[in-house]
Amino acid sequence: MAPSLGQLSTAVLAVAGGAAAERFKLADSYDYTNFFEKFNWMTHPDYNNGHVKYQSLDKALEKGIAAINGKEIYLGVDHTTKFTDDFNPGRPSFRIESKAVYGHGLIVGRFNHMPKPVCGSWPALYVEETILLMANKRLTVTH
Repeated sequence: MAPSLGQLSTAVLAVAGGAAAERFKLADSYDYTNFFEKFNWMTHPDYNNGHVKYQSLDKALEKGIAAINGKEIYLGVDHTTKFTDDFNPGRPSFRIESKAVYGHGLIVGRFNHMPKPVCGSWPALYVEETILLMANKRLTVTH
């Protein structure tokens, strides 16, 4: 009996796996010891005119929307600020961008919790690739 396509693809991946592993080397590790310092904390207005006010690292830590809990990195939402109709500058939030730039690679991450994308939230990890002529490709990893 001839091998199935599934068996063949498994065999090809098994053979390719060793070759691919030899080409990849760990360039950076982001963890509780260095996470916050590896990112720029944006404080500009939201490009999409969202109802947010981006916080600096110091402000995010102060407001409790960013923290180190034990050996875990916490990035959360402001769920305590109450606004009135007279004063509503935007929900305190954060936008962080890696200080490092990578030409190519494989990103491996472990997320203990990722919020559901409900009304008013957009939990996502973006990976942007800017190529010649300033065209952007964006990969969005969401829940």
